[in-house]
Amino acid sequence: MTARSSISPSGPRLATGLGLGVRADDTVFEVMGTRAHLLVVDGSADLLRDARRFVEELEDHWTRFRPDSDVSRLNDAEGAWTPVHPDTLVLLDRARTGWQVTDGRFDPTVLPAVLAAGYDTTFAAVAEREDPPRADGCAVPGPGGAMSPGIWAAPGLGGLQLDRTGQRARLPRGAAVDPGAIGKGLAADLVVERLLGRGVGGAMANIGGDLRVAGRPPGPGGWGVEVVVPGGGQTLLLAMAEGAVATSTPAYRRWRHHGRVAHHLIDPTTGQPARDPARSATVVAGTGWLSEVLATSLVIGGPPGDLAAVGATGLLTHDDGRIQYLPGLKEYTR
Repeated sequence: MTARSSISPSGPRLATGLGLGVRADDTVFEVMGTRAHLLVVDGSADLLRDARRFVEELEDHWTRFRPDSDVSRLNDAEGAWTPVHPDTLVLLDRARTGWQVTDGRFDPTVLPAVLAAGYDTTFAAVAEREDPPRADGCAVPGPGGAMSPGIWAAPGLGGLQLDRTGQRARLPRGAAVDPGAIGKGLAADLVVERLLGRGVGGAMANIGGDLRVAGRPPGPGGWGVEVVVPGGGQTLLLAMAEGAVATSTPAYRRWRHHGRVAHHLIDPTTGQPARDPARSATVVAGTGWLSEVLATSLVIGGPPGDLAAVGATGLLTHDDGRIQYLPGLKEYTR
């Protein structure tokens, strides 16, 4: 028997055989605009139901598509202190750390630029629009549909303030955040930690291709993780005792806006979809949020050396089909 998680065409997925006498239970559901797969070893259906509710609650706090979410209220607060859930404080703290370790190449304050590029509602709705309108406040595109360089450059998270005692946060005036993929990676981390804390032997969370594993694997040889290289027709099988894998690529979340093809990976320095990004980046790290942050940074153009500095590794694929394996990846390959 094989436990297999197939969530995203570009993301890693669980591919591991069940050992003799091992009991594993799982559930698959829609959340955060994508599909999630949770698996527990020596757990129960009740724990899985609780874990699903927990991930759905995280979406309620973090989505930018609900006006009453923590993120929406923060973005609308115009620099005022805003009460938020403790898990939202964790999200903001990790986002600031990701911004710092990538020298700003990962920056969740690109939300105004994301809206200006046409991603002003759920991706499913954006992808179906033939000629999406400009979001309110969007700059008038220049020749060829391009906005003036730098008009939506991201301000960064240097001015973010967090009050853990009072459970509140404050963004710099004029800043707005989009948790995006870091939210999925962190949700995978938090739900795995929650499951282990409630007594399961091992746990896996794959939320939209952000995959986190920890504890007892369902089979011998560790957790097996299959990575499909986008556009390359190649599959890489990794084995890990615990950790996380995430892939970032502009190949799948693409749409047309004012006659131009746009994608969701925004260059924070220009406020526009990154030009000539890498085809994809896959990162193996200790946590899902960090894997996602580093993968996003690499696609936009961050130096691969950033990974080694935080104990991570991975691979890059380029438009010419070349695959660049980064130092340390061989430790995980089967």
